[in-house]
Parts: sequence; structure tokens; C-alpha cells
Amino acid sequence: MTAKQEIHSLVEEMSESQAQELLEQLRYDSAAADDEPLTEEDLASIERGARDIRAGRVKSLDQHERERGL
Repeated sequence: MTAKQEIHSLVEEMSESQAQELLEQLRYDSAAADDEPLTEEDLASIERGARDIRAGRVKSLDQHERERGL
């Protein structure tokens, strides 16, 4: 089995939410690999996210999808 065939097989076995999570991670990894330095806006956004996490203002992906009927 080729690598592409194996990847295709694994994706076919995933639930839609698992595939969505994988896609988001791949997009994130691709964006992170662009070697551009973080801007002040990027750093501010990261800090806002960290504050939300510390304050408990977070939802799981499953909860987010349920609330939106996905």
C-alpha cells in the first residue's frame, strides 16, 4: 500500500468531526511553518486566547458543533 493509499484509508475511517480536527491541525501546521515572525496583532490574539482559557471561557469542538447543529 502506498503512503497516499494508507492516508486515504485512514481518512475514510474517521468521523466527520475527526476529519475536521485533522484538517484544522494541518492548516495550523502549514501556517506555522511559513517562517514569518509573529506580529504584535498575532501576539495580542494569542494572549487573549490564553486569558480566555485561564478564565474558563472555552468550549470543546464537539460542544461548539452541537450548538450550531453541525
